[in-house]
Amino acid sequence: MSASYYSYTQKSEVITYPDGSMPLYLKKFENLNELEKKLRYLVISNIQDLKMDQVQYALTHAIVVLNDSSPFLSNDAREMISEERSKYSLALLRYLQNKLGTESGTKVFGDTIGFISGLYRKTEVNKAYCAYRHFVSCDSWVQNKMMKQLLLDVQ
Repeated sequence: MSASYYSYTQKSEVITYPDGSMPLYLKKFENLNELEKKLRYLVISNIQDLKMDQVQYALTHAIVVLNDSSPFLSNDAREMISEERSKYSLALLRYLQNKLGTESGTKVFGDTIGFISGLYRKTEVNKAYCAYRHFVSCDSWVQNKMMKQLLLDVQ
């Protein structure tokens, strides 16, 4: 999300790092399927649609980071994270309402929460897609080994 926001501030439609470099992609844009294009460029597009300023970005980033869905968290930790997340969510709502007015601020807040949910979904889809791409691009020995491991995990 940080690289996407930086790219947005630089008016770039592709990920660009502060040193001017770009992520190494092995496939050219023309050769990407629609899912690959969305996974690669959708976050910048969403940030552009929201017209995020620095405060909105910082509060949104805090909400994203305060994710209580990890199975490794205790109930107490999950509750603490949830409370902090609620504080940042309320701060974002109030900020947007003060900046844009009650009605418009509430709408943009809802759109921002939808964006955050989309980030979580994108992360899961990206993980699954990377695992799939790794699987189909491996040689047959590795594929067989991965399939055996996958079958062991399922049992």
